[in-house]
Amino acid sequence: MMAVDIDLESKTEPGKPKELFDTELIVESGMGTDQYAVTPDGRRFLILKPVTESASIPITVVLNWTSLLEK
Repeated sequence: MMAVDIDLESKTEPGKPKELFDTELIVESGMGTDQYAVTPDGRRFLILKPVTESASIPITVVLNWTSLLEK
């Protein structure tokens, strides 16, 4: 995600682009800008992150859990 300072006095020259943070967005021809959204105040971003195999966390399912309750 990049940012550029704008001088509101001169309105002629934008500043030098600078990187805010790495988004890990997939940039391909034909990809829309629907991979992220900006809050109305412009202070926060909601970014879709690609799911990787290493990102999955196992879960434990306990069947017949009521039999484990004390009677």
